[in-house]
Amino acid sequence: MYGSKIIDQANALCNYKDSGEPTFTLGRIKASNSLVVKKQFKSNPYKMRLKLNSKLVRPEFKVHTEWSLLFLNILYNKHNSVLNSILFNRVSNSYINNFIYCVSVRLHNKQVRYYSRSTKLNEHQLIWPKKWSYIKEKVYQKQCKITHLAKDFGMNSLAVQRLQIQLINSLNFRLLAVQKVYISKSRKTSGIGGINIDKIEDWCKMAGEINNLDNYKPIPVKRVYIPKLNGKKRPLGISTIKDRCIQQLFKLVIEPLTELNADHHSFGFRPNREAHQALAVLRSTLKSYTRAENLYILDADIYKYFNEICHNWIIKNFPFPNKYLHILKDWLKSDAIENGEWFSTDFGVPQGGVISPLIGNFVLDGLQAIIFESIKSITSSKKLVREYKQPDGDSVWFQLKIVFVRYADDFVVIAASRNLLDNYILPKIKEFLNIRGAKLSEEKTKIYNLKRDKLNFLGYCFHYKKHWSGGNKCVFNRNAHKDGIAMYPQRSKVLEICKKLKKIFRNTTHKSATEVINQVNPIIRDWCNYFTLNNSYASRKYVEQKLWLLTNNWIRRKHPRWSKRLRAKTYFLRKTGKKRKKFKGKTWNFRGVSNYKSRYTNKSRKTTYMHNPTVVTNSYDPKKIRIPKKLIHVHKFHPQFSELENILNKKRLNVMPKRGTQRDKLLKKQNGLCWHCTKSINLGIDETEIHHIIAISNDGVRSKYSNLALIHKECHLDIHKVKSS
Repeated sequence: MYGSKIIDQANALCNYKDSGEPTFTLGRIKASNSLVVKKQFKSNPYKMRLKLNSKLVRPEFKVHTEWSLLFLNILYNKHNSVLNSILFNRVSNSYINNFIYCVSVRLHNKQVRYYSRSTKLNEHQLIWPKKWSYIKEKVYQKQCKITHLAKDFGMNSLAVQRLQIQLINSLNFRLLAVQKVYISKSRKTSGIGGINIDKIEDWCKMAGEINNLDNYKPIPVKRVYIPKLNGKKRPLGISTIKDRCIQQLFKLVIEPLTELNADHHSFGFRPNREAHQALAVLRSTLKSYTRAENLYILDADIYKYFNEICHNWIIKNFPFPNKYLHILKDWLKSDAIENGEWFSTDFGVPQGGVISPLIGNFVLDGLQAIIFESIKSITSSKKLVREYKQPDGDSVWFQLKIVFVRYADDFVVIAASRNLLDNYILPKIKEFLNIRGAKLSEEKTKIYNLKRDKLNFLGYCFHYKKHWSGGNKCVFNRNAHKDGIAMYPQRSKVLEICKKLKKIFRNTTHKSATEVINQVNPIIRDWCNYFTLNNSYASRKYVEQKLWLLTNNWIRRKHPRWSKRLRAKTYFLRKTGKKRKKFKGKTWNFRGVSNYKSRYTNKSRKTTYMHNPTVVTNSYDPKKIRIPKKLIHVHKFHPQFSELENILNKKRLNVMPKRGTQRDKLLKKQNGLCWHCTKSINLGIDETEIHHIIAISNDGVRSKYSNLALIHKECHLDIHKVKSS
């Protein structure tokens, strides 16, 4: 194992031969830095042996006297050479294996947890930990250590491989892997086995099951299909819960290496990167140049990317531990089951796996460098300029204006001329993809400028016009009657949400207004939170009008004999005396009243309002959320990551709506930080929950914002100290 600290070596020793996770209780022994209680057993080490044989070791595995004394002397006197011989398995004895299996000495907040015979739990069941913030911090420190070693010795060096294997067997990494699968949105989606991990006992059991991976073989994935906008279906491979936990475990030790060499303008499926940041780079590029509509755009589309990736290239280049390389091969070639039929896999990566986006990103990493290397024969200037000599002898400097933006397998290249894209950049891209088994789609890949065609990227449309009128509200009034490039949601995306909402209102006439609103609100909120950039107000206004028609028709079908006044009074208007009440600046709001008591108010009846697409979010310029150029190279495991996180947190707070939801208001009050762990919260990515500071059972106030706090979901588990039943 790698590392000189006795703590790391002892922790590795605890997990090295751990074939099944034994039970531990929350009993603790105070320890010093040498992991041995010097005050109790300083004079007589035989008392320490008796203590081990009585409490730390289960009765079915008694430790031999010689090896127990040897292990105590190693810990007490810090004999690193002898300890290394045990760690590298140079000393082979069954007593050592039994001792490693039974005894676990771990340092948590300078406290050692030990195994107890008096526990009432089963043999392979753990008590779920209470301090997730501590575990996450320790895991993050180890991930940063992987990055530092890769910088010093290389990604495939022996030091990195040894540390990866040590961390895969670490209890903290296993617990965090299971916890990430539990809090994910797909936790209730089971694979072939049909097993979920909803109960705490299942989490603890799973953390013990994913320990010994030498003989692990994945179960075939369940193939399902999801519809596309063009009518076709996309295949997904759903793994079992255990396979997902193991994939997440390997992702924790591989992601620091993939982030180290990731493209700077790659924004898909990366920590602290999102689609809005990719759109911000593209928008600022098309806005910063004086005549941006003259720029040529390579809109590339990879043909069936995840289905065509070469397995041999992944096995040779992916930074997977060599000891467990057989697991990667089994994942890539795992069979798929569809309607009881088996299908073999010779190419590609199954979509739907936890580690699939990581592999997909790694395969395309390096594309940005290839694009800029392709023009080195033209210019070697860092400013990407080229000198042209005119017939009269004068020289003119010409800007190449090359910009690359990628989100997963969708990427766009912008250049100053079509010649650059056709003869220099496009051939290099094809050569780069052919090595990896992928290719561009000839039908969908095209080169054009915005004067002739629109650019559709990540659901947004970039549209150039010579004359924008102010009446259609696609541009701001100050830019009306001018030429320019507008950015707004694609027409297909607007029609898609209208179709989805129409289907809900058509099939829910038998339900109450509260049930319909609870079903519709998450869809409206998610759509509006994404389509909130630049000139998106007109599209959100169109969705608002459609919602008004749908709600009005729904009330008519539900109450065909009611008058207009009664319908308005019951479902829309509220009065206090002679004045009409407003909700978020609007008088007409579709609402539902239920007899269920709200958790956050003291009222006996709960009133629920439907979101208004024009109010739930504000339109803002993408440059407000763009990553600064000086920090574009910073990834999650970079020393400057905290600086980048603070900047992005401030940017997110500046663009939050004035009349947002309850979570928006709480996040503003907390300055964008979690109330418990003081880490930043991104509402679009992080799973969050509302916590009562003083519990309701302890006469805490339900509705006051002073008693409410927005926290991460895992922090909520940490606060309430989830225990196994």
